[in-house]
Amino acid sequence: MQPPIPKERTLIDWSVAAQPISGETVSGDLHLVIPFDDRVLVAVIDGVGHGAEAAAAARAAADILLNYAGESTSSLIQRCHQALLLTRGVVLTVAKLNPAENTMTWLGVGNVEGRLLRSDPGANQPR
Repeated sequence: MQPPIPKERTLIDWSVAAQPISGETVSGDLHLVIPFDDRVLVAVIDGVGHGAEAAAAARAAADILLNYAGESTSSLIQRCHQALLLTRGVVLTVAKLNPAENTMTWLGVGNVEGRLLRSDPGANQPR
């Protein structure tokens, strides 16, 4: 894995809020934002169900994404699928942003939804 991009070269602004459901101490919800090679991988992982088993499944997917961030989105999804066969599974979305090429590759599995907002207000309008 490549070292993180220094703060002054951050390619995106992001934030997350998360909390386990009432009565649980852990959550199956995870996120990753991994800068590498002037690109960024963004992922949202939701372990099926809740509690420790959901958290373990989400952590298994996160470990794959951390270790193989430079691979294609389809390869990452396939690796996660193999790693999760003996878990309860996850809902997963993975996006790779490449500002130099002005491209994004995005792949989701399960009931996932995402929204891309650009800092240029005119760029967020449908064309």
